[in-house]
Amino acid sequence: MLKYGQKVFLKNYGAGLVIDKEYKEYLNKKEEKYVLLYFLLDGIKMHIPIKNFKNYSIRDINTQDDILKNLNKIKTTPDFIEEKWNKRYKQNNKKISTGILEKQCEIIRDLRYLKMEKKLPPVEQKMLKRVQGLVASEISLAFDISLEMSYNKIKTISK
Repeated sequence: MLKYGQKVFLKNYGAGLVIDKEYKEYLNKKEEKYVLLYFLLDGIKMHIPIKNFKNYSIRDINTQDDILKNLNKIKTTPDFIEEKWNKRYKQNNKKISTGILEKQCEIIRDLRYLKMEKKLPPVEQKMLKRVQGLVASEISLAFDISLEMSYNKIKTISK
């Protein structure tokens, strides 16, 4: 089970911290009912019921080595990018929903490439910004740096 201060990642919210657990007393027995998480990206606090915890796909954040390895994907040139933006958008949403850092870095690489080619529609510009935020939040917690510094780390890698 999660511990106070543990660094976690939730696929649509980014990286966050376990900041509290709520207990309820029932028949003179103290039971854990909720875990309270704080997510860096949007400053959201979320109560997650212990009984539904497995439905949330919460994972530990990646190690610094894993993050650096995956960030190197951003530097590479894409092998193939779907030409139809709506099909590409759906594919990228599926990648985001996995919560896997490698997939998120692939999205950043591909969308940044399209942005440089001036072929990135507004809806995908918004997606790029969101995915960069998800990755930046994980970098921030793993390297113990500010969110702004994490964004800068992503920017400098892709130049």
